[in-house]
Amino acid sequence: MKPSIGRIVHYRLSAEEAAQINERRAHARHNLDRMRVDKPGFQAHLGNAVKAGDLVAMVVTAVWSDICVNGQCLLDGTDTFWTTSRMLAVADDTPGHWSWPKREEA
Repeated sequence: MKPSIGRIVHYRLSAEEAAQINERRAHARHNLDRMRVDKPGFQAHLGNAVKAGDLVAMVVTAVWSDICVNGQCLLDGTDTFWTTSRMLAVADDTPGHWSWPKREEA
């Protein structure tokens, strides 16, 4: 299969990405009261904590080759995480890489 824009694939978060997501969410929780009063129009990055190796759905937003894509990771919360130039995983459990969803057998 070849990736194409709009396809949903699986993406495994790296330790650095998980730290970035958790930091954004901690900052949002810390400033939530101020955001509610000021209503600045910023997105509150709220959701469950993530960790390295977590598997998330990713919508492909750009295709560079048969194995390299950009995408928006759909997180369990109010935000997404943009990834760029991510390669197809050789092994399904490789952090920082995407893979095709496994087909469930009936």
